[in-house]
Amino acid sequence: MLASRITLPEGLLPDRVSCIISNQLAPDFALLEAEETTTAAMVDKRRREFVHGRCCARQALANLGYPDCPVPVGEDRAPVWPDRVVGSISHCDGTATAVAAHIENACSLGIDLERCEALDAALMPMICRREELARLDGDERERLLGKLIFSAKESLFKCIWPEVRRFVDFQEVEIRLNLEDNSYTARPHAADLPAGLFEQVQGRIGQTGGLWVTAAFRS
Repeated sequence: MLASRITLPEGLLPDRVSCIISNQLAPDFALLEAEETTTAAMVDKRRREFVHGRCCARQALANLGYPDCPVPVGEDRAPVWPDRVVGSISHCDGTATAVAAHIENACSLGIDLERCEALDAALMPMICRREELARLDGDERERLLGKLIFSAKESLFKCIWPEVRRFVDFQEVEIRLNLEDNSYTARPHAADLPAGLFEQVQGRIGQTGGLWVTAAFRS
C-alpha cells in the first residue's frame, strides 16, 4: 500500500510493536467505508494527512494479522482499533506513521512526529514547565529541545489517554530528556494523574528525515 517507507529509528519501540513510517502514499490506496465517512468536512490538506495516516495504520494492523481492517474515528476523535489491539497515528510535513500492538504486548501506545526545528520562543513557557526551562537554560539548543519536549508530551498524552480520558495540559506534565540513550521519562503535576501510571510508561526518542519521532509504550 505504501509507495515509500522510512527506516524505523533503532530502538524506538520493542519488536512486538508494529510500526510503519512513510513519506509517500501509494496512489492506489483507498479508504474503507467506515473511514471515509469521517472525511466529508475535511479540507484537502487534512484529508491527505488523514488518508496517509490510515494507510500506515492499516499496514501496521496487517502486520499483526488484521488485513484490510478499517480504523475509523471514535466519538472522542481518537482512532478506533480492533478489539484487543492498541495503536497510535501521527503525521507531519508529508510523513505519516502508525504503531499497533496486541494488548497482550502493550497496554497502550503513543507516537508523534514533529519538525526538528526550534520551538517558537513565545510558546516555550506554555509548553515547558519551569523545571524543564531551568534544565534547558543556557543550552544553545534550548528551543530545539523545547520542540522535542513538545513532541514527547504529545506521544505521552496519546499513550495515557485510554486511562485518563481527558485533555491533559502541557503544564500538568514534566518531561525529563535523556539524550544519551534516546529516552525520556514523565512526571505528573495534577492530582488526578496517577504517578503509578506514568512510572509504567517508557518514552523513546528518534530522528528521521528532519523530523523528531517520539514514542511512548506502556506494557
